[in-house]
Amino acid sequence: IEQFGEIPLDFSANLSPLGIPQAVREAAVHALEHAEHYPDPYCRTLRSAISTSLGIPLSYCLCGNGAADLLFRMVLAVKPQTALLAVPTFSEYEAALKTVDCSIRRYHLSESEEFALTDRFLGAVTPDIDLVILCSPNNPTGLTVSPALLQKIILRCEENGALLAVDSCFEDFLDNPEAHSLIPNLTEHPNVLVIKAFTKLYAMPGLRLGYALSSNTALLERMRDMGQPWPVSS
Repeated sequence: IEQFGEIPLDFSANLSPLGIPQAVREAAVHALEHAEHYPDPYCRTLRSAISTSLGIPLSYCLCGNGAADLLFRMVLAVKPQTALLAVPTFSEYEAALKTVDCSIRRYHLSESEEFALTDRFLGAVTPDIDLVILCSPNNPTGLTVSPALLQKIILRCEENGALLAVDSCFEDFLDNPEAHSLIPNLTEHPNVLVIKAFTKLYAMPGLRLGYALSSNTALLERMRDMGQPWPVSS
C-alpha cells in the first residue's frame, strides 16, 4: 500500500468477482442492533433457513465460524488415526489433521491425467483409513470429482468404515451444481459429511460463516462440542 498507494489485488483468495452483495452488507449492519446480546449458540434461525432452502431436516445442519472452523471441529470430534488426502489440495486439511497427530496418507494426483481424480483412488481407501477428505471443485486445481466416482467413493468408504468429508465450498460456481451435490445422499449414507461456506459465492471472507451437513447427528453434536459455544455472531 505504501509503495503503490492502493490495496494490491489478492489472487490467493478465490472469491466471486462481483463482490459482497448489498443485501449481505445490509444484514451485517442490521445485526449490530442485536450485538448487545449473546447470539443463539444453536443458530436455530439460520439452520432453519438452510434446511428449508436445501430441503433437509434441521438436525442435519451445523453452523460454524467458516468452513475452516468446521473442518477443525470435525477432526477434533473424529480424532482419526489415519486420513487420506488427494493432493495437491487445500492446505488447511493437513493443518487440522496435525492437531490430533493424525497420520496423513497422500494420494498424488497425476499431471499426466491433468490432476483429475480417477477410479484408481478407490484402491487407496483401505481398511486402515478412518477419514477421507476431498475438495470438489478442488482447490487449487479447480476440478470436480465426477458424480459417478463420488458414489463409488461413498460406498468404498462405507465398506471400510471411513468417514468421507467433502469440501463443497466452490460447488455453487459450477454451471450445474445440483448435479454434483451430495446432499441427496445424506440420509442414506451417514458416513458422508459435506462442508460449505458463504465465503466464496458471497465474497465475504471477513464475515466468517459456514455450515456442515450430515445425517450423522451424533457426529454433528460432537463437532458442536469441540469449540467455544458462540462460533457464529448475531
